[in-house]
Amino acid sequence: MPGDVDRALEEARLCDVCLAVGSTLSVWPAAGVPVEAVRHGGRLVIINEGVTDLDGMASLILSGRAGAVMTELAAGILGAEESR
Repeated sequence: MPGDVDRALEEARLCDVCLAVGSTLSVWPAAGVPVEAVRHGGRLVIINEGVTDLDGMASLILSGRAGAVMTELAAGILGAEESR
């Protein structure tokens, strides 16, 4: 797992947007991934039913059940027919 976390942190440093879906973002070291993204200029988008430990860092918070929000998001981006 350390190799996976290291790779995720490396990718986070390069990303423009980090999308956190269905997580309280309270379990470390995984919660460090979006933190690293924001520290290096990325924007954090959180999709979660409740509050998270990183809400204060987020550029956008979409509240709701992850599956429902992601379905609506995909439909909005791709159109309802192509998002299924």
